[in-house]
Amino acid sequence: MTIEEKMRVAIKVGKKSLTNGELPVGAVIFKGDEIIGTAYSSGESKKVFLRHAEMKVLWEVDQMGYSVADRKNMQLFVTLEPCMMCFGAAMGFFIGEIYYSLRSPVDGAVSILGTEWQVGSNIFKSYSPPKCYSDILPGEGKELLREYVELKKEGALVDFCNELIKQ
Repeated sequence: MTIEEKMRVAIKVGKKSLTNGELPVGAVIFKGDEIIGTAYSSGESKKVFLRHAEMKVLWEVDQMGYSVADRKNMQLFVTLEPCMMCFGAAMGFFIGEIYYSLRSPVDGAVSILGTEWQVGSNIFKSYSPPKCYSDILPGEGKELLREYVELKKEGALVDFCNELIKQ
């Protein structure tokens, strides 16, 4: 599968959130072309704010018992740049690469940290942070957020989405 095909899987997973009135974030972990796990946001309506798609899929796959070597060969595809919490969890999981559709300058970990700390930086002695790639099908990622805005009409997350759509 191409990078774009894998991102389309994450976008399709994210659309499942919309059916529940949730922020449409989808996350998929691949090992090669094999889908290891999928998850989408599901905590908004229940006011459970740590149920991010990335956290859910990382937790799901973590329980499968893969070795660190296998994990370093896995890719996390997500429709929105991971926040600091999700990025930290991805590092603790030892994920090798993260691909995301839309940047999130407000709370995205890569936007906050910058790129100088990434692989090869020698800042982290025990292990390398994942390689990160942004702007994978950003038009499709923005469309997902537009659908959410249309559904919800107003609120803090609608404002957040509108800011991301403007980028």
